[in-house]
Amino acid sequence: MESSGEHLRRTATIIEPVSRLVLTVTPNMGDVAKGEDLTLTCTVQLGTPPITYTWYHTRSALPLLSKTTNDMRLSHSVQGVSREHGGGYFCVPNNPSNDSQRSAMVTV
Repeated sequence: MESSGEHLRRTATIIEPVSRLVLTVTPNMGDVAKGEDLTLTCTVQLGTPPITYTWYHTRSALPLLSKTTNDMRLSHSVQGVSREHGGGYFCVPNNPSNDSQRSAMVTV
């Protein structure tokens, strides 16, 4: 109970879910030769950090990489591209709202 002259300070943190995902590939698709490196970048345009980015490949149920950061983007590099790297790649960013979204898939 508040006594006269005392005020309780209450604060709330609003956590915005991740949204508006963009997945980019460097170099551009169609321009990757065997043995070259490929960089996939997952960008979250809206959302409250920290954000956990989890990268997947369609050939495996297990994640390739999972990392938590305050950055609005995270990259995953594929070194020395070969046939074994073929398939789909996508990222799933998540933040404390626990409302994750899956990016578009990029096929290599």
